[in-house]
Amino acid sequence: MAHPRLLLRTALALLPALASGFPRTEHTLRERAAAVGPVTSGLPAGWKYGACYVDNAHGRIFALELPDNSGLTIQSCITSCAAQGFTVAGAEFGVQCFCGKELINGAVTAPVSDCNMACGGSATEACGGPNRLSVYSNGPITVLPIPTVQTTGLPGQWQYAGCLEEPAPNRVFPYQIINTNNNSATACLAQCSKFG
Repeated sequence: MAHPRLLLRTALALLPALASGFPRTEHTLRERAAAVGPVTSGLPAGWKYGACYVDNAHGRIFALELPDNSGLTIQSCITSCAAQGFTVAGAEFGVQCFCGKELINGAVTAPVSDCNMACGGSATEACGGPNRLSVYSNGPITVLPIPTVQTTGLPGQWQYAGCLEEPAPNRVFPYQIINTNNNSATACLAQCSKFG
């Protein structure tokens, strides 16, 4: 076995050669980040760049996430969302595409420079970053507020009693009403009142 000092000297001698094989210096990382940016031309008709948004400031800002795609581009994300009838698309972490008709959970913007991760399928297109989304839309972007508990304006004698956790596998309430287009506390309570 080689002497420990000889191994250390050999390792130190090899460091400059190893470092030159890895061009990730502060300078090259800055140049690469400067080369990545939002897509402002060549988008499908009607679509435009909105802004860089923070994801998870108050929860996820899109309700639908598509499967990760290592070949993701802004155009492919928009095309996938538009094909499903969505008007807002967002790319995050280089390979993630999200779709919606609005942003949820009180979405807030971030500096454009925060969305600096290249898309998996294009080294010059910004596809968000860690907890950052490059957001595009076909029309104005609506941002819904952070959900809050409704304690006033409830119908009849109804009062807010708290949040209950359902014990698996049983349900707290024996009946369920599915309101796909108008689910609110007021609508739910009004319907329950009709059933007695």
